[in-house]
Amino acid sequence: MRKDYNIIKDKFNTFIHSWKTKETEDLENLVITDIHAFLSTVNNKEGEQHTIFGIRDFIKEIPDTDCLEYDICHFVCRLNDKKAHQSAEVAFVASNQNGDRFVFVATFCNVWVKVAETWKLAEIRMDVKDYETPLRDYFAEKWYFEEPLANLTASVHLPCIFPDLDTPYFRIPEMEDILTEEEKIKECFAKFCYGIDWIIFKYCKESMHDNFENDEKHHFIAATKFARQRFRYWCSPYSLEITELTEDKASAKATSLVPDCKINRVDFVKENGKWQIIRYSEGA
Repeated sequence: MRKDYNIIKDKFNTFIHSWKTKETEDLENLVITDIHAFLSTVNNKEGEQHTIFGIRDFIKEIPDTDCLEYDICHFVCRLNDKKAHQSAEVAFVASNQNGDRFVFVATFCNVWVKVAETWKLAEIRMDVKDYETPLRDYFAEKWYFEEPLANLTASVHLPCIFPDLDTPYFRIPEMEDILTEEEKIKECFAKFCYGIDWIIFKYCKESMHDNFENDEKHHFIAATKFARQRFRYWCSPYSLEITELTEDKASAKATSLVPDCKINRVDFVKENGKWQIIRYSEGA
């Protein structure tokens, strides 16, 4: 199963890299022919752009810039013998030589199926949060962006991800223990961030130690949930670098390509075989 996990991770990396190169020759090795795709940048009510041809068009039609940097964050994959559910947040910075840029985050909840001893994408659900940067209007000529506040109207373009149902934690709650200790720590943080970003605060509760910030767990969850609710999207695209690791304690530095995301220090403890966050310091 560890081999399958690595294949899916490598193939997701290849899929994201195709955005940068716009090369689609290998797409048949990445997605099934009748893939279902729901992309928030597509201006129809469900964001539908199905089949391998729809994915090929999407990649080919990503607005041109001189440079496209990206960072794949919070990769999570739960799998069994035939199916896998995978999520990630990918931070992008598209820029031109004159210094203009566009910052955005693409959040994914994907379904993979096993085909002839390898894995292919069978369903993509992607929501994009845009940031007000100079090239935003240029991207908006081809991509659809919803208003940032969560207003319900008759014509609302609903998010493509249904967070309670599409999360890997719901789809495959338990699986064989195949992760390294560092990966378990990163998955703990990914679950914490997913809970904040999609307002599923039970995931935050599960990821946080009861003595979080010296008994501030209740206040942190209450205050963060209150601040989060009015916005359509909230993203936490952090890369986690483990700086210290012992048998039952770990520290990490969280950084992001997105300027709005401050550098953070995150501390973890391990109890009863489970890693949890005990401290989370913005700007550390």
